[in-house]
Formats: sequence, structure tokens, C-alpha cells
Amino acid sequence: AEQSEELVSDVCRDIKSLDIAKRNLTLTVTALKRLVMLVTALEQLKTLGCSRQYDEASRLIYAVEELAGHFRELSHVNRVADLLEKKAAVVGDLRKQLLDDYASVLAGRASPDLPEMWGSAASRCVDALGSGMRREVVTQFCLGVLEEYKDIFQPGKEASGLETAERRFSWLDRMLHKYEEKYASTFPESWRVPCSLCEHFCHVTRQHLVEILSISHHTVDPELMVRVLRKSIDYENKLARKYPVSDPPAAPEAHRADYAGGAAGFGLKYPDVMGQPTKASSSSAAPPAEEEAGQFAPRFRGIISECFDAYLSSWVQHEERQLLEILQSATASTSEKITAQYDESQEEDEEGVSGLLYASAPSVFSAMKVSMNKCTGFSTNNTLFDVFKVFQKVLAQYVDKLAKRLPDRVLAPLEPGVVESVCCVIGTAEYCDETMPVFAEQLLRVISADFKDRISFEHEQELLGALMNRAYQTLVQGVNVRLDEPFSKMNRTNWERFSQDVGDHSAYVGEISDHLAKSFGMVAKSLSKINYRFFCDKFVQAFVKRYIEEIYKCRKISERGA
Repeated sequence: AEQSEELVSDVCRDIKSLDIAKRNLTLTVTALKRLVMLVTALEQLKTLGCSRQYDEASRLIYAVEELAGHFRELSHVNRVADLLEKKAAVVGDLRKQLLDDYASVLAGRASPDLPEMWGSAASRCVDALGSGMRREVVTQFCLGVLEEYKDIFQPGKEASGLETAERRFSWLDRMLHKYEEKYASTFPESWRVPCSLCEHFCHVTRQHLVEILSISHHTVDPELMVRVLRKSIDYENKLARKYPVSDPPAAPEAHRADYAGGAAGFGLKYPDVMGQPTKASSSSAAPPAEEEAGQFAPRFRGIISECFDAYLSSWVQHEERQLLEILQSATASTSEKITAQYDESQEEDEEGVSGLLYASAPSVFSAMKVSMNKCTGFSTNNTLFDVFKVFQKVLAQYVDKLAKRLPDRVLAPLEPGVVESVCCVIGTAEYCDETMPVFAEQLLRVISADFKDRISFEHEQELLGALMNRAYQTLVQGVNVRLDEPFSKMNRTNWERFSQDVGDHSAYVGEISDHLAKSFGMVAKSLSKINYRFFCDKFVQAFVKRYIEEIYKCRKISERGA
């Protein structure tokens, strides 16, 4: 048994050695065949390239790339390294020739060596060279087309100003129409050349506008700048709809599948060793589908308009000046008042009916809403937040202007006009206090989420609350001053010997009643019911306190006097 086991081991060892030798010999023969094929394929590719037989060359390129991929790990061998360098030189010459051919077509001086209908064959050859070559051809074409655009609109030229910005977009529309008529047959639809042309146009336009705005944003008309910005946004949206990201081009694989079968047709001796492409060769010829889609998915929204963000501070300052002018104009006349209409949703006996308020309040909020809507048309980020801070400043100044309509000190009874003015301040402050939260909600609906927690008119509402308290105190003090004389009579009365046979109250009581009726009548006409009640509560508190103080000022009071 031991002898048999040794005999089997010897036989298996010999068989294994022969098997390894056969495999190594097969690999060596296959490598030599591929080496011969690569040399032959490079010579064929060079010949096809020189004669501009791009259709055949496109199929041969795939074979060359696969064969070269088998030798990349042997690049340290001098003979192989020389061969790979030769392959790079042949492919480089073909790339340069293709670029020159496409450039001559754009320039309108096509070479006489170009065969008829060369465009479709050349495009297949470009696709065989990979997405990098395709991108290079398209970029060269787009930049060549845009030379005319730069000559007309680059900064320093007559048509470079913001006032002629709309002509830029008209130029691109004309060029896209010209492309369809003149160049569409030269480039495959899958290359999306019009999309790339639009993208390059946007980048060049952005560079031009940045240069123009960096020099003139302090002197340019802010309204003109915003008009150009809105036009840019509209055009970006138009391009985004025309070239959606969800519509990537189809990968060119038509000739990739049949290059092995046609290897013999190119004079390659051993087509049987042409297998599936290796990872190295396939990656050099075609990128993954995700990368391919990304190369043809430009982001049009914001590509031009975002360059305005750094220069919109001048527009914000312009809006601030306009709002302050509107505020100044609306508050210039102290006699302008309006009576708020009754709310149709309230019953007649409800207390939510508004009284008098200044007409300037609705005007100011209306102007701020116009500014907000104007800004949201092109920005919901920093610029809109800067506009919000302008709103805070305007409202703070408005509160200050309302405060100046209140008398500093009340030393004499208030005239009817003054009472009405103070009541208007209360009504206006109440209107602003109720409108601010609604206005803030409108801002929160449109502003970017990064700024939502900073949108609040809390400080301004506190200012309004303090203003309303001061106005109420002014009204209370104005009525109190009218009672100085009746209370003086009460203090001069000798209550110790007081005797009154006729009437059920003293004379000073009648005077107080008359003064209160007259004063309260003027206030009631100008305040809403709820504000009038609030005024009455405040007056009662002040009156009771003063009445007690006045009683203590009297001398001894008899039982009859009490």
C-alpha cells in the first residue's frame, strides 16, 4: 500500500508539472499573439487615422485599448514600455487630428481631405476615445462659438453694460437656432452640444457680470441691477426646464460589441485571443453610467444669478431710502387720519371694532410688503434677511414719529384736536401691533430655513406697548387736569361746619361730572370700544387714588359733611 501511494504521488507530481508548464506556455503564446496584434493594430490605426477612415478607426480603437490593457502591468519591460508609448503617440496624433478637423468645420474652412458625411464617423471615433475626448471636442466647439460673444459683450465693449444685458440672452437664442441649422448634423444628439453651449455661455456671462459689478456696483442703478438679476433667473429656469438633469445622454456602445468579430478584417492574425476587455482598458474607454450622467447634467439654476448676491447691499440700501422716504411723506401731515372700517365678520355688539388711526400705518406696511415681494423674486437668503432688518429700522422710526405726536407734559386740559391725535396714536399702535405678527408669518413662509429663527418683531412690539401706555397716561392726565378746579373747591370747603339743605350732592361733584362727560365724550368718539374701556379702567384707577389723596387734604370733616 505504501509503495502504491508513492507511485501515485510521483505520477500526480509529474502531471502537475506538465500542467503548469502547459499553462505557462499557453499564457506566453497568448501574450506573444497579443503583442503581435497590438503592433499590427497600431500600424493599422495610424494608417486609418491619416486617411481619415474614422469609422474603421473607431472599431480598431477598442481593440487597441483592450490589447494595451493586457500589458499595463508589464510596463516595466522596456519593449512593452516602448510599445505603450507608441500607442499613446498614435492615439494622441489621432486626437489632435480630430480636434483640428472639428475646428476647421467651425471656422468654415473644412479640409478637402475630409470625406463626405465624415461627421457621424468622426463622432464614433471620438466616442471610442472616451468621454474625456468627447468633452474636449465639445468644449473646443463651444469656446470657439463664444469668441464672437466675447468680442461683443466682454467688459470694456460698448454692449457690455447692464442696460444691454437682455441682448446677451437674445444672442444665445440666435446661436442655438444657428446651431440647429448649421452644426446639428455634425454632432450626435447624445453629446448634448446645445446644453454644453448654454453652460459655457452662462459661465462666461457670469465672469463678465462679476467684473462689471465689482467696478460699478456703487454707482449702478439698483433697480436696473435687480431687473437684470430677475431676467437672469428667468433665463436660468428656462434652460433648466429645457435641459433637465433627469435626462442624461445614452452611452455610445454601438461599435464596442463588434470590434472582436471584425479583428480579422483589420489584418489581425489571432482574433481568437480577443476576449472581454479588462477593467483597466474598459475604464480608459468609457466611464461609469453615473459619471457619464453627471458630465451632462449642468446646474443652470443660480449659475449666473448667484454672482449678484455679493452686490445686492446697494439695492437693500436703495430700498431702505425709499421706505424711509415713504414714511417721511406719509407722516409729514399730522392731520391725515382715516377711520377703520368695521369688520364684516363681527357682530355689532362685539368689541373688536377699530377706531381712528393714521393713514400712514397701512401705507408703510403696504410699501414693506411690496419690498418683500420684490426681494423674494430673486433672493430668500441673506438679502431678504437684510431687507427684514430694514423693516425693523423703519418700524422703530415710525414708533418714534408717533411718540413725537404726544405732548411732552400735560399741564392744561387737552384741546379736542390733541385728544383726537392721541387717540389716533393708540389706534395706529394697535394696528401695527396686530399687523406685525401677520407680516412676520408672511416672511417666515418665504425666507430660507437658516434665517427663520431670527425673524421676529418682538422688540418693535415692546416699543409699541410702551407707546400705547404713554398715550393712555396722556389721556388720563388730560382729564385729571380738568378736575383741578373742582377738587380745589372741595379742599376750600369747611367740612367741619358744612351744612347743605338743598340738593343731594355738592357743587364740586356736579362740576366733576360735567368735566368727565365732556372729556369722555371726546375720547369715546376716537377710540375703539375695547380701547375706550381700557382707558376708563386706567382713569378709574388714577381717579380713585387722587380722590383719596384730595380727601386727606381736607380739614376736619363733620358727620354731616361726610
